[in-house]
Amino acid sequence: MSFRASPIRAFLRSARNLVAEPHPHGRYPVNRAQMHAINYGFYANKFWRTASWYVPVGTALLGWPFMAIRGNISAAWEVEDWQDDVAREEAMRKASDDAREVVELMGRIEAWA
Repeated sequence: MSFRASPIRAFLRSARNLVAEPHPHGRYPVNRAQMHAINYGFYANKFWRTASWYVPVGTALLGWPFMAIRGNISAAWEVEDWQDDVAREEAMRKASDDAREVVELMGRIEAWA
């Protein structure tokens, strides 16, 4: 009785050899072409470009509670602050005009009575 390799066994053997990942020394042997040089400048530029976005955003997202505790962070609303001041002054002026008018009317009522 002879044991011949069936077509499926031959396929599985070749698939096993194909799928098996070789050791790095087998992929990059010393006596063959070496791996290409790494372009460190490209990765440095990419790193700084990414950091220039993530560092400020991360600081703002994670640091706003500390900034809120430490002091007044209403600098972003300065325009609204001066507008509120103008509106407040106008309201005070109108109120004082109304108060003056009321005092004048009360004086007239006293004079009439």
